Amino acid sequence: MLLANNKKIHQSWTNNNFAGKDWFRDFLARNPEISSRTPQATSLSRATSFNKKNGTDFYENLKQVREKYNFETQNIYNCDETGCTTVQQCPKVLASKKAKQVGHATSAERGTLVTVCLAVNAIGNAMPPFFIFPRVKYRPDFVDGGPEGSDGDSYITDWMTAKSFLKFMKHFKKHSHASKDNPVLLILDNHESHVSIEVISYAKSNGITLLTLPPHCSNKLQPLDIAIYSSFKSRYNTALSNWMLSNPGRTVTIYQIPGFI
Repeated sequence: MLLANNKKIHQSWTNNNFAGKDWFRDFLARNPEISSRTPQATSLSRATSFNKKNGTDFYENLKQVREKYNFETQNIYNCDETGCTTVQQCPKVLASKKAKQVGHATSAERGTLVTVCLAVNAIGNAMPPFFIFPRVKYRPDFVDGGPEGSDGDSYITDWMTAKSFLKFMKHFKKHSHASKDNPVLLILDNHESHVSIEVISYAKSNGITLLTLPPHCSNKLQPLDIAIYSSFKSRYNTALSNWMLSNPGRTVTIYQIPGFI
């Protein structure tokens, strides 16, 4: 069509019968709103599960429980786990353009992870965090230096288990003041540790309604993932970097993580 209309075309089109790098470069120049970006890896499950039906079903369930129990705004909570490590991500620094390599001290090459479960309500108030330490036995002094009221548990791999989440639910009830007379809504993902019989029974008997997100949709529907954790991780990383600068030659342990939080 371009040849039929006497339009100018790149020589590579004639030589190779397809557009080349020169065409692609000119295309980006003509369309400054488009840029070359590295896509975020998204599993097929996430790509297919986040759809209109699943989203509509979730918001319909949310509407129904709100109309049934008439939750006050401060009694609508979202909880989710995230990992905090003993090794920070290196921040950007100013350095000479002639320097071939720029180093930044970290606590170790590979960090140890502590799982942190946070709960935040619809007006932005957060309750004290709940920690899962990669240890066989938990001791209360593990959370010394953390936010007042912090609690935790231990598991050898630092994963959240049904036993640990039941302990978190007791922690949640204590700080949310949930009861039959003061019903509370807790929105969370449907990980197997969150929906055990023991957890559901405890929630039901203490005025806590559990509303789970559709499978593989937390990256789009989980409020903590979308609005909180990115900012939280950035500030956590800054606190860790500042400690390393103030304590040269020392390494970070998992027992300092509550203090950084």
